[in-house]
Amino acid sequence: MNNTRPNTLSLCVALLTSLLCIMSQSAYSSTLATHSTESRSATSANTDPNVDHLVNTLPWLAYQHEHLVTHQQEHFQDFEGKPSLFMFFEPECPWCAKQGKAFNQLLAQCPNAINIAALASHGNKTVLRKAAWKMKLHFPAYLASQTMMLSIGPLPATPITLIIDEKGQLHSVLRGYVKLAQLLPKLKQEFGLKCG
Repeated sequence: MNNTRPNTLSLCVALLTSLLCIMSQSAYSSTLATHSTESRSATSANTDPNVDHLVNTLPWLAYQHEHLVTHQQEHFQDFEGKPSLFMFFEPECPWCAKQGKAFNQLLAQCPNAINIAALASHGNKTVLRKAAWKMKLHFPAYLASQTMMLSIGPLPATPITLIIDEKGQLHSVLRGYVKLAQLLPKLKQEFGLKCG
């Protein structure tokens, strides 16, 4: 009987570890929260309440962000006229790297149809610049405006991507890694994105 208890305990520990891994993986699985009127009620559970509350009040394209390479303060007002993706990232985030790679592919397929920028909410600029370089992004990376971050509040995890419409309004929020195969048809349908 004493021999079965350690085996039972080992089995329990293994099962709990597996369950935690599955839960952790599902936390990073992609979900899309759309702020359109027909789907607002169906997706509100996947939307950050801070972002949902500020949908129509924040000047998304007017904030000044520090470019991580040039150190210049830049705003995104010239992004108006095209949909834009703002991907929040942090160092040591493998899902951010995967999302960055998917967005690189999106830019390759739709080079003049969309704007993409990577935003770090906080951190050491040297570490952030190195993280952006490691991701091999084909789009610029910035230290996000602290004014904007104070308005949004803390991010629950990364990557999180804001989809901004052609007029500079928040359209939807992507939580976690979203495959290009899921994202591209949605962008084509909702924005009439012309690619290739």
